[in-house]
Amino acid sequence: MINMKIKFFTKDVDLTDSLKVYIENKIKSFAETYFKNALEILEIRINLGVDQHHRHGKVQRVEVMVYIPQQILRAKKIANDIYTAFDGIIPKLEKQIERYKNKFWDKKKKKQKEFKEKISDIEMEN
Repeated sequence: MINMKIKFFTKDVDLTDSLKVYIENKIKSFAETYFKNALEILEIRINLGVDQHHRHGKVQRVEVMVYIPQQILRAKKIANDIYTAFDGIIPKLEKQIERYKNKFWDKKKKKQKEFKEKISDIEMEN
């Protein structure tokens, strides 16, 4: 189980215990899937609010920011129901974390390749 710092910020939303537990469970499930330990996640901020939409009236807004080393993952979703809005956040975060990890591994592979080339150049000189 990963222990992480989750901060909630609300605007015109009543953060009930059931909503808080629902969000925490979803976030923990996401974190356990994509991160090995809590040290990779510095902090998670969850903003919940009600906004006025020009066509749809009052809508629920959920914004999640996941602070990891050298990166901030940010996803925002608007829906009529706060649970629906939050459910739409997780796929957005998953897409961002996949892009982040691919970028990280590409850099690592590039450095390994450069290192192997340097070693082979040194061996050829000797």
